[in-house]
Amino acid sequence: MKHLSWLEAFLVSASMLLLAIDLYAVYSGDDSYATIHYAIPLMLIYVLIEARK
Repeated sequence: MKHLSWLEAFLVSASMLLLAIDLYAVYSGDDSYATIHYAIPLMLIYVLIEARK
């Protein structure tokens, strides 16, 4: 397994932050802005993992 570059590390942390905000918004009941963002962090992580293979 290769080490993460700074760009990959930034993308992963940004994705995790987005996902955390989305989950908090959904569980707090205010999902007016969160629903559209659900797929974005997961897709970013998936693309990163696929690109490293």
